[in-house]
Amino acid sequence: MKLTKKEIMPIKAAFQRTYFCETGYREYLCDCGVSNLRFRRNIRGEHLELGTGESLEDLCLVVNLNEQPPTKENLPDLPKEYQGIRVFYDVVG
Repeated sequence: MKLTKKEIMPIKAAFQRTYFCETGYREYLCDCGVSNLRFRRNIRGEHLELGTGESLEDLCLVVNLNEQPPTKENLPDLPKEYQGIRVFYDVVG
């Protein structure tokens, strides 16, 4: 999904409201930023399959975690996509 930085900011804010405030993950989540798929592929060395209509210039959300959250039945899964935008997680703590 091709969005501008201005267009992705409300999606980022909604993600933060949902996952940083309203779920059991808030103790693990420390930051949320915007990047693009090219950075994830070239700099982070991640293998990315592009979907139909996707390009390496498409923006994505990058969420930094203090530590890897435990897998618990009472926690919702952290999404790999949110409102049509890819979401990546990096453990930084």
